[in-house]
Amino acid sequence: MTLVQPVKSAARLRLWACVLGLCYTAAVAVGCELGPTDAITLGPLPKRPVHVGVDDDAGFPLPEGARPCKTDRDCDDGIDCSVDECLEATYCSNRLDSTQCSDGLLCNGVETCHPTEGCIEAPPPTCDDKDPCTIDRCDEDAKACIHDMRDFDHDGEADYHCPGGTDCDDFDPMRGSLARELCGDMIDNDCDDVPDEAECGAVPHDKCDDALDVSAGGVFNVSMIGATGEYPLSCSEAMTMRDVVFKLSLDRPRDVKLIASGLQSDGTEELAVVGLQTTCGDQSSELQCAQSYPSDLRVRALPPGEYFVVVASSVSASSVLLKVTFSDATEPPPNTTCANAISVSAGGHFDADFVDVPDSTDTGCGTAGLPDLYYKLTLTQESDLEVSAIGTESRVITLALRRGCSADSEEVRCQSDQRIVAYYHQLPPGDYVLVVEGPSSYEIAFGLDVAILPPTPPPVGDSCVAPEALKFGEMQSLEIAGMQDDTQTRCQGQGASDVVLGFTLDQPQDLDVQVRGDDDMPVTVAIQTECGNELSERVCRSGTPVQSVVHALPAGQYFLVVDSYNATQVELMVEKRPPTPVTAVMSNDTCYNAVPIPETGGLFSGDTRGMQPDYVNCAPAPTLASDVAFSLTLTSGKRVVARVETKSFDGMLMRFKAPESGEMLCAGEAVSCNDDSENHVPLLDEQLPPGTYYYVITGYSANEAGEYTFDVSISES
Repeated sequence: MTLVQPVKSAARLRLWACVLGLCYTAAVAVGCELGPTDAITLGPLPKRPVHVGVDDDAGFPLPEGARPCKTDRDCDDGIDCSVDECLEATYCSNRLDSTQCSDGLLCNGVETCHPTEGCIEAPPPTCDDKDPCTIDRCDEDAKACIHDMRDFDHDGEADYHCPGGTDCDDFDPMRGSLARELCGDMIDNDCDDVPDEAECGAVPHDKCDDALDVSAGGVFNVSMIGATGEYPLSCSEAMTMRDVVFKLSLDRPRDVKLIASGLQSDGTEELAVVGLQTTCGDQSSELQCAQSYPSDLRVRALPPGEYFVVVASSVSASSVLLKVTFSDATEPPPNTTCANAISVSAGGHFDADFVDVPDSTDTGCGTAGLPDLYYKLTLTQESDLEVSAIGTESRVITLALRRGCSADSEEVRCQSDQRIVAYYHQLPPGDYVLVVEGPSSYEIAFGLDVAILPPTPPPVGDSCVAPEALKFGEMQSLEIAGMQDDTQTRCQGQGASDVVLGFTLDQPQDLDVQVRGDDDMPVTVAIQTECGNELSERVCRSGTPVQSVVHALPAGQYFLVVDSYNATQVELMVEKRPPTPVTAVMSNDTCYNAVPIPETGGLFSGDTRGMQPDYVNCAPAPTLASDVAFSLTLTSGKRVVARVETKSFDGMLMRFKAPESGEMLCAGEAVSCNDDSENHVPLLDEQLPPGTYYYVITGYSANEAGEYTFDVSISES
């Protein structure tokens, strides 16, 4: 290689020390800012100096400016944020580590390590884009500058002095193009340059004294244009909303259902909030409050009397739609706790709803805060059990079978879906509890059917108890319709039928796995070492179909689980391949010396310890950690599954795009990022077009580093 510019030997040696991360004095460390062309300028890498001992006259002389040492203590430079190390060549390295100074916050400035002063603060980033029509701020959650349109009164309209603006008074939320013109105030309320025009007037049903009577029930569409936001509701999270008022009178106790939607002029649904009050506009008299898309408020056996319904929506909503339904008053269900569970030991059909039902427990596949009802049964002998739970509306419900009443009782199975049909084989005698949980925002009704049947063994492949044998190199047609959802995988939600196959490897193998559902229905395939334990998964893939190569699967016993919501039959082909060799890599510290990945994929091992922190990660508190880089060039579109296994640190995987002309490699934010996918390891599963890509393996936080294995599988789809 021809040098672009002659470099003296000692200076050249210092520069190469910087390239290798060997900034051996604080004075040299501040000069270690090398650009992408420095490798060309420096010429060939000199042989690393060998110094066999400080007193050994035959040793290679120390580099200019270096301090001799025998232990790391000899290299202490008194700077807390530097990494002081005695190198094998017996001279000191004092590497500045700004990550030790970071408080994880962006908007107060990025702290850095100074070679003589230690950690120093930096001024907060300026987000000023010099545009008077934007309100600029630093958003700590987004880790970015935000440039909102100029809207000081938060009515959803930009100041009309700005391009596209329609608000003629940006300090009054009641004035704007969406406001209604009021009479007699000599103010241009609707910003049309004409005050008090002929169509001015009060907004219908905007005030309590003009509440719309909905006592007969039905569907009501009320304009929000020009309405104000005078009556706050306890469950409203929005700062700026408009509201309208309805009233209803009851002459006897009734069950009441109120469904409210906010609508934009084009029909787009907005957040709606509905509150039921006994005194109009008095939040302290509020009986219930709900907000959602739409909001759903239901009351059981509301006593006779007069009530007011306040419905609020975003300032961008042009109207609200309120549906009011009355029905005969009903008694609350008695089985809201396990102690009061209804017996279903004789089987049968049971109707119930979740209106005004509290949350008493958490199930294994539900979420906290869901209303729940309890049913108990006693089996006097081994039996099968068939249970269905189907809601009257298209909302997800949860069904769990436990072996006792307490929350820590063994859970036989837990399923969540809009329609649940569960079959349990050969349950032993004993006491059981069925927990049915409703959706979080909708107090729907449901029907529960229970049948106790003679015991039968589970079908082969239906569960981990009797897995079907996997036949390598053969196409296997598997019936999945009617199989139970009882084997959990990390990349498949609740309610999907699954079939389980078992196999054993006598030696390490690559596996070529292909799974297709009938009618090209989506399927999921997972390989586990402990059946049903998602944390033991070696791989989990979803697709239509799934085509994946699993690299270097060690010898041992495994279970292959196939899931699908809609497929009735799947075809499975698994073939053995020679194990992919593990390629040990090093010196891939940046994207400029990234290790190339073959277009057929590969398996790599290395260590991030000792590598420089070059690229800010994408953790919630972005930081720098030791990192390594790989590159991949695709000549045609491929599905790329990149997976990182770490032995002793919390890792993160990022993908950067090829740079535009004049850009640095891996500059800016990563295009894709993952730190916690299958088996709690970083994984990126993407369909990528032809091009060049860069993968960076780093730590989740500043001090996370260690050994890793990087597994890249590439397939046609």
